[in-house]
Amino acid sequence: MCNAAGRVLDPLIVFARKNLQSAWRGDRALPGTFLGISPSGWMTTEVLASWFQNFTGLVRERPLLLIFDGHMTYASIEVIQKAIEEDVTILKLPPHVTDKLQPLDVACFGPLKRAWELP
Repeated sequence: MCNAAGRVLDPLIVFARKNLQSAWRGDRALPGTFLGISPSGWMTTEVLASWFQNFTGLVRERPLLLIFDGHMTYASIEVIQKAIEEDVTILKLPPHVTDKLQPLDVACFGPLKRAWELP
């Protein structure tokens, strides 16, 4: 995750498990890496709510615009209430078009992926 000012936050990694193992962080992980778990390994409302609580403590600049993809896990009342309290505006991109609209995928990662493709 990064912002327009160029600040980069440590990653969120979601493991497909029921319990979090302390060994998964490893000795070379970035100190602020946020680890989550879900049975499928996909983002869940619970993982997002926990991450968002952590995020609002790390990022103090306000007001703040946070852009999410269109997945429904971001539509929890808990996250929306916390966003209002913290002066964070959440912009949820429409579902099924994020491959065209996600700013980092279009402007940064897309060209990088194409440059790495084998001839």
